[in-house]
Amino acid sequence: MFNMRFITIILLLLIFLIPQRVLAQDYNLLVTNYQNLNQITPGRVVSFAVNLLLGLAGILAFIFLLVGGVQWITAGGEKDAVEKGRRKIVQALIGLTIVFSVYAIVFVINTVFAINIMQFTIPQL
Repeated sequence: MFNMRFITIILLLLIFLIPQRVLAQDYNLLVTNYQNLNQITPGRVVSFAVNLLLGLAGILAFIFLLVGGVQWITAGGEKDAVEKGRRKIVQALIGLTIVFSVYAIVFVINTVFAINIMQFTIPQL
């Protein structure tokens, strides 16, 4: 048992602490370009936040769907555990429906009315 742990620790140290050769292009990462900073506006920040939150909500709902499925499968016929898994699946599907509905509504508004909600602009004072 001790030998297996020792070997595992040594292998992990070798994998993570020894630098690996990377086959990528050589970019000078120390040179920074601040030219695009003037393009950051409050509207773009809000738009990015909305897109990020909707994307994360969709990913989270999908993960809960998978977790509910695993709970249902591993319930072993227990009624309470099967019901927990089923409820989690239903709630995840409701969440996915809401997220996809929001995306569909935004797409329809953008297409029909030519108003891009995701490019939120705040008028200059």
